[in-house]
Amino acid sequence: MFRATVFALSCVGSDAFHLPQAAPTQAAHRAALLRMADDNVLTGTSAEGAEQWDTAWGTGNFAELELAGVWDRTGKGKKRWSPGDKTGDTMVDARLLWSTWVMSPPDLTVSESCIDCTTCRYVLGHLGFPFDTASPEEGTPYPELKGSGVPTSDGADGLTGTLSICSFAAACAKSATIGIATGREDVAAWISKADASAEGVAPELLDELASLLNGVHPVDESPCLNQWGFTVDDALVLPYVRSMAPSAATFDEWPPVVRAYLEMASARCKVPLEP
Repeated sequence: MFRATVFALSCVGSDAFHLPQAAPTQAAHRAALLRMADDNVLTGTSAEGAEQWDTAWGTGNFAELELAGVWDRTGKGKKRWSPGDKTGDTMVDARLLWSTWVMSPPDLTVSESCIDCTTCRYVLGHLGFPFDTASPEEGTPYPELKGSGVPTSDGADGLTGTLSICSFAAACAKSATIGIATGREDVAAWISKADASAEGVAPELLDELASLLNGVHPVDESPCLNQWGFTVDDALVLPYVRSMAPSAATFDEWPPVVRAYLEMASARCKVPLEP
């Protein structure tokens, strides 16, 4: 009896002893394949990753799993998902719509002289929202965001208005977020002065702006207006700073913190420094 007990306990710690595992049901397996197909998990998977999938899903043939995913995604008479289609799962629809935008970005119609257009570019760039810039044709509104799955404003082909475009992008963004405008009186006063200045942003306004930069954005440690990072406040101020389009000589005369503010935010948001 003692020997039998010792033998049983030794098997528990050895590779020879395996508890039986329930195989996934066919419905669960098909659901998993669909999720992997939607998330593009299989495409580009490494050999090591393929082996992990084989182990997890009980198949010795990764190609079989890949083909099954493709079949569930496009076969059996089903058309490919397109914006406006409903899968019955809003989260899946949102992921598929985002993938559509990554492959075929919406157009953001902007004018280089338009402050509001540049605000949109900073917000969408900060959020990582995919878009291509387009120049406005005569009689067309700007800024305007237009593409598959983008809602339309009344009487327009796309979504118009700075607040609407930025709000929509913030609601759809997958990774980054942006803080709303704070309503800071000192920031509003600075914008009013910059808006009224015939020079765009006068040199004395740059010194004043330096005193307003109270924070650091955690992603790249760039200067920003608020202690908790880049917000809509910054997206409203930066277009005025960018509008100076400084030459190399005058840029060297800027307050260092203001220069870093413009250069680093523009690089992160992928907004060209010069209009």
